[in-house]
Amino acid sequence: MLANALKELQSAKHQLAAQINNLTAEAQKIDAAIASLSGSSSGSAVAAPVVATVVPGKRKMSAAGRKAIAKAARARWAKHNAAKAGETKAAKPAKKKRTMSAAARKAIGAAVKARWARQKTGKSKAAKPAKQKRTMSAEAKAKLSAFQKERWAKINAAKTATTATTTTTATA
Repeated sequence: MLANALKELQSAKHQLAAQINNLTAEAQKIDAAIASLSGSSSGSAVAAPVVATVVPGKRKMSAAGRKAIAKAARARWAKHNAAKAGETKAAKPAKKKRTMSAAARKAIGAAVKARWARQKTGKSKAAKPAKQKRTMSAEAKAKLSAFQKERWAKINAAKTATTATTTTTATA
Protein backbone atom coordinates (compact mmCIF):
# COMPACT_ATOMS: atom_id res chain seq x y z
CA MET A 1 0.00 0.00 0.00
CA LEU A 2 2.82 2.38 0.89
CA ALA A 3 4.69 1.32 -2.24
CA ASN A 4 1.67 2.18 -4.40
CA ALA A 5 1.41 5.61 -2.80
CA LEU A 6 5.12 6.21 -3.46
CA LYS A 7 4.74 5.19 -7.12
CA GLU A 8 1.78 7.55 -7.53
CA LEU A 9 3.74 10.44 -6.01
CA GLN A 10 6.72 9.78 -8.31
CA SER A 11 4.50 9.69 -11.40
CA ALA A 12 2.84 12.94 -10.31
CA LYS A 13 6.32 14.49 -9.83
CA HIS A 14 7.34 13.47 -13.36
CA GLN A 15 4.13 14.90 -14.81
CA LEU A 16 4.66 18.21 -13.03
CA ALA A 17 8.27 18.38 -14.25
CA ALA A 18 7.09 17.80 -17.84
CA GLN A 19 4.47 20.52 -17.53
CA ILE A 20 7.06 22.95 -16.13
CA ASN A 21 9.37 22.27 -19.10
CA ASN A 22 6.49 22.84 -21.53
CA LEU A 23 5.52 26.09 -19.84
CA THR A 24 9.07 27.46 -19.85
CA ALA A 25 9.34 26.64 -23.56
CA GLU A 26 6.06 28.48 -24.17
CA ALA A 27 7.29 31.46 -22.16
CA GLN A 28 10.46 31.61 -24.25
CA LYS A 29 8.41 31.51 -27.45
CA ILE A 30 6.22 34.33 -26.19
CA ASP A 31 9.23 36.42 -25.19
CA ALA A 32 10.75 35.86 -28.64
CA ALA A 33 7.54 36.90 -30.34
CA ILE A 34 7.29 40.04 -28.22
CA ALA A 35 10.89 40.89 -28.94
CA SER A 36 10.40 40.49 -32.68
CA LEU A 37 7.28 42.65 -32.63
CA SER A 38 8.82 45.43 -30.59
CA GLY A 39 11.93 45.52 -32.77
CA SER A 40 14.32 44.21 -30.14
CA SER A 41 14.17 47.47 -28.23
CA SER A 42 12.83 45.90 -25.07
CA GLY A 43 16.15 46.44 -23.31
CA SER A 44 16.91 42.80 -22.67
CA ALA A 45 20.50 42.00 -23.45
CA VAL A 46 19.94 38.39 -24.41
CA ALA A 47 17.56 37.69 -27.24
CA ALA A 48 15.64 34.46 -27.01
CA PRO A 49 16.10 32.02 -29.88
CA VAL A 50 13.24 31.93 -32.32
CA VAL A 51 11.80 28.44 -32.71
CA ALA A 52 9.79 27.82 -35.85
CA THR A 53 6.48 26.17 -35.09
CA VAL A 54 4.86 23.90 -37.62
CA VAL A 55 1.15 24.45 -38.09
CA PRO A 56 -0.50 21.36 -39.46
CA GLY A 57 -2.27 22.04 -42.73
CA LYS A 58 -5.41 20.51 -44.13
CA ARG A 59 -4.99 16.88 -45.11
CA LYS A 60 -5.37 16.22 -48.79
CA MET A 61 -6.25 12.96 -50.48
CA SER A 62 -4.83 12.03 -53.79
CA ALA A 63 -7.10 11.75 -56.80
CA ALA A 64 -6.30 8.04 -57.05
CA GLY A 65 -7.39 7.52 -53.44
CA ARG A 66 -10.70 9.33 -54.05
CA LYS A 67 -11.32 7.21 -57.16
CA ALA A 68 -10.64 3.99 -55.25
CA ILE A 69 -13.07 4.95 -52.49
CA ALA A 70 -15.78 5.94 -55.01
CA LYS A 71 -15.32 2.69 -56.92
CA ALA A 72 -15.69 0.64 -53.72
CA ALA A 73 -18.83 2.58 -52.73
CA ARG A 74 -20.40 2.00 -56.15
CA ALA A 75 -19.65 -1.71 -55.88
CA ARG A 76 -21.31 -1.87 -52.44
CA TRP A 77 -24.44 -0.13 -53.69
CA ALA A 78 -24.62 -2.33 -56.78
CA LYS A 79 -24.45 -5.42 -54.58
CA HIS A 80 -27.12 -4.01 -52.24
CA ASN A 81 -29.49 -3.11 -55.09
CA ALA A 82 -29.03 -6.49 -56.76
CA ALA A 83 -29.93 -8.30 -53.53
CA LYS A 84 -32.94 -6.02 -53.01
CA ALA A 85 -34.25 -6.60 -56.55
CA GLY A 86 -33.98 -10.38 -56.12
CA GLU A 87 -35.96 -10.28 -52.86
CA THR A 88 -38.92 -8.34 -54.24
CA LYS A 89 -39.48 -10.63 -57.21
CA ALA A 90 -39.38 -13.82 -55.15
CA ALA A 91 -41.24 -12.49 -52.11
CA LYS A 92 -44.43 -11.20 -53.79
CA PRO A 93 -46.38 -13.67 -55.89
CA ALA A 94 -49.09 -12.21 -58.11
CA LYS A 95 -52.50 -12.12 -56.43
CA LYS A 96 -55.36 -13.88 -58.14
CA LYS A 97 -58.21 -11.51 -58.96
CA ARG A 98 -61.48 -12.53 -57.35
CA THR A 99 -64.50 -12.61 -59.62
CA MET A 100 -68.20 -13.10 -59.02
CA SER A 101 -70.30 -15.47 -61.04
CA ALA A 102 -73.12 -14.15 -63.25
CA ALA A 103 -75.72 -16.02 -61.18
CA ALA A 104 -74.48 -14.40 -57.96
CA ARG A 105 -74.62 -10.95 -59.57
CA LYS A 106 -78.21 -11.58 -60.73
CA ALA A 107 -79.26 -12.76 -57.26
CA ILE A 108 -77.79 -9.67 -55.61
CA GLY A 109 -79.40 -7.37 -58.20
CA ALA A 110 -82.83 -8.98 -57.67
CA ALA A 111 -82.50 -8.62 -53.87
CA VAL A 112 -81.61 -4.92 -54.21
CA LYS A 113 -84.56 -4.28 -56.55
CA ALA A 114 -86.96 -6.03 -54.18
CA ARG A 115 -85.65 -4.02 -51.24
CA TRP A 116 -86.10 -0.72 -53.07
CA ALA A 117 -89.61 -1.74 -54.14
CA ARG A 118 -90.54 -2.42 -50.50
CA GLN A 119 -88.96 0.87 -49.49
CA LYS A 120 -91.04 2.82 -52.02
CA THR A 121 -94.32 1.20 -51.03
CA GLY A 122 -93.61 1.69 -47.32
CA LYS A 123 -94.01 -1.97 -46.44
CA SER A 124 -91.44 -3.80 -44.37
CA LYS A 125 -90.06 -7.22 -45.23
CA ALA A 126 -92.58 -9.04 -43.06
CA ALA A 127 -95.44 -7.63 -41.03
CA LYS A 128 -94.30 -7.66 -37.44
CA PRO A 129 -96.91 -8.66 -34.87
CA ALA A 130 -97.91 -5.94 -32.42
CA LYS A 131 -96.19 -6.20 -29.08
CA GLN A 132 -98.36 -7.68 -26.39
CA LYS A 133 -99.01 -5.32 -23.57
CA ARG A 134 -97.49 -6.49 -20.33
CA THR A 135 -100.03 -7.02 -17.58
CA MET A 136 -99.65 -7.51 -13.87
CA SER A 137 -101.48 -10.18 -11.91
CA ALA A 138 -104.06 -9.14 -9.33
CA GLU A 139 -101.91 -10.63 -6.56
CA ALA A 140 -98.88 -8.57 -7.63
CA LYS A 141 -101.02 -5.43 -7.79
CA ALA A 142 -102.26 -6.03 -4.25
CA LYS A 143 -98.71 -6.53 -2.91
CA LEU A 144 -97.48 -3.39 -4.62
CA SER A 145 -100.42 -1.36 -3.32
CA ALA A 146 -99.86 -2.59 0.24
CA PHE A 147 -96.16 -1.79 0.08
CA GLN A 148 -96.83 1.74 -1.20
CA LYS A 149 -99.48 2.38 1.50
CA GLU A 150 -97.03 1.21 4.18
CA ARG A 151 -94.26 3.41 2.81
CA TRP A 152 -96.48 6.51 2.69
CA ALA A 153 -97.70 5.84 6.20
CA LYS A 154 -94.10 5.87 7.48
CA ILE A 155 -93.34 9.08 5.62
CA ASN A 156 -96.48 10.82 6.94
CA ALA A 157 -95.75 9.61 10.49
CA ALA A 158 -92.24 11.04 10.29
CA LYS A 159 -93.62 14.36 9.05
CA THR A 160 -96.19 14.63 11.81
CA ALA A 161 -93.58 13.70 14.41
CA THR A 162 -91.23 16.45 13.27
CA THR A 163 -94.02 19.04 13.08
CA ALA A 164 -95.28 18.01 16.54
CA THR A 165 -91.80 18.41 18.08
CA THR A 166 -91.28 21.76 16.41
CA THR A 167 -94.66 23.05 17.62
CA THR A 168 -94.06 21.85 21.18
CA THR A 169 -90.64 23.46 21.31
CA ALA A 170 -92.01 26.67 19.84
CA THR A 171 -94.82 26.89 22.43
CA ALA A 172 -92.55 26.09 25.34
